[in-house]
Amino acid sequence: MAILDLTEVETHHYFGDLRKAIQQHNEHGEIDIPFENADPDDIIIYRKDIWLDPDPTDTEPPLLDQFCEYVSDPLDTLAEILGDGPDPRDSLPDYEIEAVSDIHYLHSDGLSRQEQWNEQPLDREPDARLELMAVDIDEFDSVQTFLASHLVNQVRDCFIEMGVEPPEPFQVQGLGKHDSMVKQQLMPMYDRYFQASTPVTSWNPGSVK
Repeated sequence: MAILDLTEVETHHYFGDLRKAIQQHNEHGEIDIPFENADPDDIIIYRKDIWLDPDPTDTEPPLLDQFCEYVSDPLDTLAEILGDGPDPRDSLPDYEIEAVSDIHYLHSDGLSRQEQWNEQPLDREPDARLELMAVDIDEFDSVQTFLASHLVNQVRDCFIEMGVEPPEPFQVQGLGKHDSMVKQQLMPMYDRYFQASTPVTSWNPGSVK
């Protein structure tokens, strides 16, 4: 939600370096990463950490429940927004991006894996971590939509790996966590949730026998 509320100027301020790196890689096959002998065709993950204010884990009822309730009936929500009543979005907590990190890198040639973590701006764990491959950002409505969709996919992966069916708003396909993508490729109990073109047989792999 904090990302979707960003202006174009704010988006460029926080994520312009990430967008540039991904577009150069995707469109021109150009990479600038701190690993020798890395090839643009290798697996390269561009990471960026995000800190929010206030603390999203210190919310009652839990933020996930509030979000799911908000999107559970989009027609009613739209009617409320267009009507004379208060905007239901005002009931959701108002989060802002406090800080973001520089780009961190993961590289794998299929046999080995190497990572570089850059200095962090804050002395606490980040609230979210983008883990992006070199995809075509222009397929999305905006950079904000692209980043928010990726984070939704990460929430999906967290539920899947706990053996719990994700809430309906998170039953979507697309690239989420990198390690989750690897598991979905290698372990037959998982569908390939990271691939939008692959049919999903179950959103609860733990129930499949």
